[in-house]
Amino acid sequence: MTLAELLVRLGSFGLDLTWRVEFDEIVDPRCAEMERRSADAGMDTSTLLSLKPPSYS
Repeated sequence: MTLAELLVRLGSFGLDLTWRVEFDEIVDPRCAEMERRSADAGMDTSTLLSLKPPSYS
């Protein structure tokens, strides 16, 4: 399931979530930025979507 599919299924509930992101392999510089930004308090859905690499639909 892609991130886009998950968010569609969550509907408006997904907009209020806080995300923590971890990658097993860093394949894009944005992945490291996502991990860094979400490490403490997490990040909101709009930040997550703005940082995700295009290949991580």
